Amino acid sequence: MDANGLSPAELVKLCAVDTDLFAHTFFPKTARQNSPVFSRQVWESLENPALRLLNLKMYRGSGKTSRLRIFTAKRIAYGISRTILYVGASESHAVRSVQWLRSQIEPKLGMDGTYAASQFATAFGLRPGAKWQEHEIQVFHGVDQHPIWILGVGITGNIRGINFDDYRPDLIIVDDAVTDENAQTKEQCAKIADLVMGALANSLSKEEKNAKLVMLNTPLNPFDVCALAETS
Repeated sequence: MDANGLSPAELVKLCAVDTDLFAHTFFPKTARQNSPVFSRQVWESLENPALRLLNLKMYRGSGKTSRLRIFTAKRIAYGISRTILYVGASESHAVRSVQWLRSQIEPKLGMDGTYAASQFATAFGLRPGAKWQEHEIQVFHGVDQHPIWILGVGITGNIRGINFDDYRPDLIIVDDAVTDENAQTKEQCAKIADLVMGALANSLSKEEKNAKLVMLNTPLNPFDVCALAETS
């Protein structure tokens, strides 16, 4: 894990303050291109602890899903979050992101016929926990092996009252949940807005000082949840 002659410990420290470096170092397949100018502003907003409820409106093709996956991976890597709820437009959409996180952590079969931990898992002391399913995983972190839970659900699924081992989520990701199908009418938009700004926001942990709900969407009309969240 040598980047310009840095030791693993030095690289981990630098990645803590440079998310573009974190992305390109540990997820080169996902972060294949050079970062656009607005990238640092997005990372700063996502990682600002003062922004407990964050709503970013981004155009299609701006890498919303990839950015949220990398942001979630960083919260896992540095032990910032322990209970993560991943919300997509559908359960299958959310599950794909949970599976992406899972694939970054689980050991891979090498050419020599043995399983080895990924660079990402090795650098941050991550390993699969007891729960390792498509929509829900448990990750053990660091030498103390504290568990981190990640659950993927759809925006119209059962998202009320979710907790992990009696802890509410300290990170809620809403990934492009506004779609052409669920934002056709004001009634549909109001339902999504009520779920996000009501049920989900109220599910966010009040105990964790770094708890965050982050929502990245492409706005579709003047009365979708993106627009309503700006004025609430």
